[in-house]
Amino acid sequence: MLQDKLIFFTKFLARTQIRYKARKEQSQLIYFAQFLERVQFSY
Repeated sequence: MLQDKLIFFTKFLARTQIRYKARKEQSQLIYFAQFLERVQFSY
């Protein structure tokens, strides 16, 4: 019983960690795209 909860918890943790990492990378990509647009407009 406890082992099942532990397995579920570690799977849940891994999933949220992956989702957080993906969101972080996505926001960095959006920031980079905005930066590129700004550079293009300044030329």
